[in-house]
Amino acid sequence: MTRLILASGSATRAKLLAAAGVSFEIVPTSVDEDSIKHSLLAANASHRDVADKLAELKALRVSTARPE
Repeated sequence: MTRLILASGSATRAKLLAAAGVSFEIVPTSVDEDSIKHSLLAANASHRDVADKLAELKALRVSTARPE
């Protein structure tokens, strides 16, 4: 069975998933979001690109730490 992991400590995201009846596990990651945001925005990245990159980095951290 595929497990959904929320790689964020966001209470809002957790509430949304729970309200939708989605089963998930919270595994917050340590990503320096502010530094990454500032760097990408300084390089003229779109806000969507910033969000995608942060999500990708969090997913990579979790999948490396929990490969199962």
